[in-house]
Parts: sequence; C-alpha cells; structure tokens
Amino acid sequence: MAKLAKILVEARRYRAAIRHYGGGWFGRGGLLSSLPLLLQLYVREKFSPDEIFGLGLLDPGLSPDLRRRFVSNEKMLAQQLRVNGLGLTRKVDDKLEFQRIADAHDLPMPRLHAVFDPARGDHGTAAVLADDADWGRFWNDAPAGELIVKPAGGTHGDGVFLVERRDEGLAVDRIRVVTPEALLAEMRGLGYDRWLVQQAIRSHADIARLTGSRALQTLRLVTVADRDGAARIVAARFRINGGDQIFDNFSGGRTGNLIATLDIGTGRILHVKGGDPSGFGLVTVSRHPRTGLEFADYRLPLWDAAVDVACRAARAFQPVVTMGWDLGLTDDGVYIIEGNPSWDPLPGEPALHIYEDLARRSSQAAS
Repeated sequence: MAKLAKILVEARRYRAAIRHYGGGWFGRGGLLSSLPLLLQLYVREKFSPDEIFGLGLLDPGLSPDLRRRFVSNEKMLAQQLRVNGLGLTRKVDDKLEFQRIADAHDLPMPRLHAVFDPARGDHGTAAVLADDADWGRFWNDAPAGELIVKPAGGTHGDGVFLVERRDEGLAVDRIRVVTPEALLAEMRGLGYDRWLVQQAIRSHADIARLTGSRALQTLRLVTVADRDGAARIVAARFRINGGDQIFDNFSGGRTGNLIATLDIGTGRILHVKGGDPSGFGLVTVSRHPRTGLEFADYRLPLWDAAVDVACRAARAFQPVVTMGWDLGLTDDGVYIIEGNPSWDPLPGEPALHIYEDLARRSSQAAS
C-alpha cells in the first residue's frame, strides 16, 4: 500500500509538471508523449523523482543534448565508489576520522571542543563526553558564543544544531531554548551514537556585504587526484543564504537559499540558481533578494587560498581520488568544514564531463 501511495503521489506530480510546461494529453511535451522520457530518466539514467522534477528535466524547452549531459546523483555516486572504494569512502565519511587525518596534516579546521562518545574513544585534545553527566558538565562551562553540534556519521546537514549556552538553557538554532538533557535526548532519537561539538564560524565580511548575513555560507570545491598525486579542481559552487536562514542547505531551492556556479579559474560567479516556486526546475537569479546587489562578476574572497587548501587536503587524503570540500571563508582565513567522498553534482549544472573523467580513472585503475 505504501508503494502504491508513493506511485500515486508521483503520478500527480508528473501531471502537475506537464501542466506547468503548458502540455496537454498529446503533442510535444504532452502527458503521453513525455512518458517515455520520464521512464528513461528514472529507469535508465537513475534520476530520482525529486531530481527529475526539481531540475526541470521534463521541460520540453530543454535540448536533448543538454539533458544528456546531466548525471543523476545515483550514477555519480556509483562512479565515486568505484574510484574511491567503499572502504575508504566509509572511513572518510566518518567526521571523527576525517578530523584525525586533517589534524595530522595541519589542515585548517574549526576547533573541536568535545566529542560525545559513549565508547570513550581517543579524540585527541577534545574533551570526551561519555554519558549524560559528562554532557551536562560540558555545557555548564561551555565556551561563550555559538557552537555547532553534529553527528559523526551525518550527511546532507542531517542532525546539525547551532547551540549557544545561556542562563536559561541552550538556545538551539536561535529559535528555542531547551535543557542540555532535552537536547541530548533529541540527538539520540536521530539514531547517531557519536557527536562533535565544534567552533561555529562566520562568513567573511565581503560575503556578508553581498548577502546581508554573517551565517556560514560554504564554498564547495570538487577535486580529482591524478595518478601522479597532483590534485585539480573540476567543479566549484557557492551556497548563498537567501534570507535569514541559519544554515546554507540548498535542498533543491526549497529552503529559499541559492546556489552559484563559479568559474574554477577565478572564483567569479557565472550564474546563480534558485528553486522555481512551482517546484519544477530552477530559475536564474541576478540579484540577491535581500541586499539587491548583483551577482554578475562577483569574485569570492580568499579564492586562491581556498584552492590551495582544497588541493592540499586532496593530497593529504589520498588514496581517495575525488572529494567535495566544503570550505568556510572567514575574516580569519579558510576553514575546512568537511570533505565528502560522495558528493552530489551541482544542481542544474551538466556534469557528464566529470562523470566520464572519473570513469576513465576507474578504467585506468582496473587495467
């Protein structure tokens, strides 16, 4: 029954998409004529329904050649696992193991204040909190200001909290105040066993000028390590806070945030996309909705330093071949927020050339 209900939901979304593009039952872009394309995208190309509708892949105005150059998250993930290996991917996806490797290579990371770990593992200089009592004592003496609490095994921003100690309790995400015990119970309910408590960093003043927000807005640099050990940037994007959001998650544009594709040579914005209010496809945004400033030709601050950090990190994490580095650009320099050995293609941006590059690398390794 649950599967049937999901099919009906997607069927209604398909019908709404066809109406959005002005199609009827028949003819180009119609309900029946678009069905083979829908099945091809879903079955053969492995696009999820959210990708198909959110990226506007059924738009009859999208040329077949351009559509062919998009790659689904599932296909890209499969290629990443081939070149990186499942074992390495799982290892580096663990944020505590990632922190250990980064510290060993003196890479710039936000300060790790504490780790909640009932197994009492060794986490370097960070305080180890093993139970409720340890957790409560930490917050009694926690550093002033906001801290990030996130699961060691989380992905796509799942389970990330912005927390600040106050006299009346812990302010979470700036919208509610809870006790340390209540926050810990909420964390446990998410199913993760180990959690990091990190320094919260703020965006560079120049980014704040553009967006009207000092909330962290991360730069994603995707690297590929060549067989000689050199690392190169193959994609760059910048998550832009579209208003008063605390986090920069794009989520297909549903958050109200924006995402910029950057020139990998200069760090200048090529174009900015936001979610279409209809839920079908992305729209180009030329000005920031809050400040009114134009995006055209804006160059990110600390670009050269960010490229240097990403390439240094790529070399430090070899034999991992490809990584998506989330970097924080701040008044104090560049920080690595996290590295993703399984990264999603840029929303709305053709990625076939990167997919084929990784496929060649996979074939070379097998030969």
